[in-house]
Amino acid sequence: MNIDTLATPAASTSDATVHAARFTIGDITVVRLVPTKLLHVTETVLETVGLTLATTRQVGRTAATQPMGFIDWVAIHRPEDLPVALPYLGELSRAQDAVTSKPGRVKSQMKPVIAKLEEEAPHCVPAFITELARHFVMAGRTGYLTHYLIRVLEVISEYDLPIGSPEYQELLFEFVSWQAMTPRVLQDAVDIVEWSLEPQAAFDYAYKLIVAQAKAGGILDKAAVIILRRLGRPLELRPADVIDRLLADIIYSKGFTTAYPEFFTRVEPSLRRIVRADRGRQDHLLAVRPNNMSLDIYHEALVDTEAWRELTSDNRAFAQWLYLRVITPGGLSARPWLIAAIYQLKDELAGMVIPNETHKYFPINSPDLINVFVDVGMTWENPDELWWCWEDWYKNHYTDLSAAAADPCLRAKAVSRLWVSDIVSNIHLFLTNEPARKLAAEVLNQQSKKHAMPSWVPSWIPSRVQRGEGHWGIIIRNIIKDIEKRFG
Repeated sequence: MNIDTLATPAASTSDATVHAARFTIGDITVVRLVPTKLLHVTETVLETVGLTLATTRQVGRTAATQPMGFIDWVAIHRPEDLPVALPYLGELSRAQDAVTSKPGRVKSQMKPVIAKLEEEAPHCVPAFITELARHFVMAGRTGYLTHYLIRVLEVISEYDLPIGSPEYQELLFEFVSWQAMTPRVLQDAVDIVEWSLEPQAAFDYAYKLIVAQAKAGGILDKAAVIILRRLGRPLELRPADVIDRLLADIIYSKGFTTAYPEFFTRVEPSLRRIVRADRGRQDHLLAVRPNNMSLDIYHEALVDTEAWRELTSDNRAFAQWLYLRVITPGGLSARPWLIAAIYQLKDELAGMVIPNETHKYFPINSPDLINVFVDVGMTWENPDELWWCWEDWYKNHYTDLSAAAADPCLRAKAVSRLWVSDIVSNIHLFLTNEPARKLAAEVLNQQSKKHAMPSWVPSWIPSRVQRGEGHWGIIIRNIIKDIEKRFG
């Protein structure tokens, strides 16, 4: 199979001849431009309101740019069901009038309508539901769309409708364009496809769905990767080739930018390959970091590329890029390369202000990063909005926190987030780090004025303290004695 030939199907874009149709009712004349294949259904529908077809004349050709309506769909794909379908136009009209103000009521009222049509003409139900869903879209009630997509898939599955045929594909892909397909619903659709189609056709269909999902800005998670790898197995497709091609097709899409973290974890090797192979992708990734892509995956995809070398050789451009990474979604984690870069750019970063907005969704809470930022002269618009995550420092402790400890506001923030139990659990870090030890001593001094020694005291504390002698002041004195003993 050649994966490069895959493409997302467009909705109803084939050329069609167009007629000018003249209808009359008494002294009134109405002229409509109608695709030739819809002349009959247009005549039938207008007859219901008293209009009679007088003349028709071919006037040209056009390409359809709008999705096909319910009655048009029935007229073309299920003409024998047209008499059954026509009365349902009134139901759609009533739904359209009410959906803006009463979407829940419309959903309840349309449930038996859909069930009745399912009994009479199940092949037409997906088109009817899609037309109904369009009214919800136009009214801005998009929260109902996934429900209707699930309903379409249920009907397709129950009546074994040809999901691979263009007329049903277009309906499903329209839901995809509305971002109605969740990962769970994607799996349901693929299950039907896998059961209904030959392996090659099933793979192609699933691939197109996932690419369309990404380009529409829909959710991408690990399910997309799992599906393609599974469906590619009977075709003996190399998983790496499949994922390489997928990423090449979606890297510029909104869905890639908002994909879930587990998606990037699954595609990391492929991401490195396709980015390093193409300068345009390098430039794009430098400019737009996906919101949920970890800093490690992001850096590994870019480091050693031509674009990265150019960026890091220009301190001014590098500083601007780094500042944008600080203030835009994605979050930053303390890493040796990042800390080294910040110090490399200290002259360019000095005086830059980190705005409040930065803390809303992806807060900078690493004590190491906060320490480095203040050390090179960066400030915060509102330091009170800062988070301070000691757990990150316990894990990494890349810096001694001296710059943060010297800043009164940051010192208070650090002390307010430090617990006695954490000091005891990580005592070796505090004993070997003077600025951090002073922060811990400040916390213990505060606690000694409020609490007696609890029953859980680590075994390294002198036995006289373990027996319950004294209070936290004794612990503080013994910590100081231990420091003097170990470090002179």
